[in-house]
Amino acid sequence: MLSSTLLRRFLGLYGSAVVLMFFSEMFFLNEGPVIDAIAKLQGNPLSVVLYLAEFSLFYCFFAYVMLYVIDRYAVRTVMGIFLAGALFGWMAEAIIVPIAYEAVPVSLIWPSVSWHGLVDVVFGWYMVRTVMRLNRPLLSVGMFIVLGVIWGGWATWFWAEPDVLQPVIPGEFMLFTFATSLWWIGGMILADAAGWVAFTPGKWERRIVFGGLGLFFILMAVPYLPFSLALPPLIWLTVRALSRQPETDVDRLRFLREDRPARWQYLLAILTPIVASAVYPIFYEAQVMIPAEDVIFILFCTGTLMLIGGLTGPLRRRPGHSKARAPKSVTVSSSTR
Repeated sequence: MLSSTLLRRFLGLYGSAVVLMFFSEMFFLNEGPVIDAIAKLQGNPLSVVLYLAEFSLFYCFFAYVMLYVIDRYAVRTVMGIFLAGALFGWMAEAIIVPIAYEAVPVSLIWPSVSWHGLVDVVFGWYMVRTVMRLNRPLLSVGMFIVLGVIWGGWATWFWAEPDVLQPVIPGEFMLFTFATSLWWIGGMILADAAGWVAFTPGKWERRIVFGGLGLFFILMAVPYLPFSLALPPLIWLTVRALSRQPETDVDRLRFLREDRPARWQYLLAILTPIVASAVYPIFYEAQVMIPAEDVIFILFCTGTLMLIGGLTGPLRRRPGHSKARAPKSVTVSSSTR
């Protein structure tokens, strides 16, 4: 029988995987998953639940890597969260799909680092849930409204290649946003209810998970040699940077580790699909697209500069300034504000 600590760790892992999957696939509007989700909603709406549940299971493996390094190296800074997010992004884009190898060196950054690291992890997994824990209604309302505006505007990238993709009609987009947002909100509730549990898996569990990921990593990389050889050094440098973080008295993950948001915060999150489904028809009727290439360029540059800064930081720091790994207890209890 699973111990309560082990059960909470896996529930928290799955909750985080749901959040990361949402921002990776649904908020991003990855064409394949979006088309599949809409098709299932038009057929048997209940089947979309099974679809999202199965999809989230895949993301458990990528989230596993992220949560492990956050705990292993006692991450306390936003840069540390970003670097852990970069590892998550490379796992997502180089194990199941070969996106990371398709246009090296650009594909090593976009979308692995510039979207997954920045948007999925720093913004979606960390910032959104941290702001919710402040329990400031106006701040949360503003955040969820902005999130909805961005989602509704970003959805217009679907129109970039009309010969390949058909624009999503507003009615379908509304169903899609509400269905996937409810799954996202459920993921946040699950992750928060499980509380922060020290992610310290046993030796055999680590061997099985990381061995399996390593095998798939190699199988996916071999057909793309020699370009795929560029990724392992980046992963090594990222882990090295995480192991040599600067000392800091400010723990940016403290809210996630110690607190839970008030229950009404989850209700406010429904503003995101409401606003997104209201904004998108405006773009649709006017046939106005956001400049997706410009947005990608900004994200690409931001992610690249942050990655360079994160990887070179330990090289500029004297050895005595590196941060020793803090001792961990088995669990960290959560309290309701």
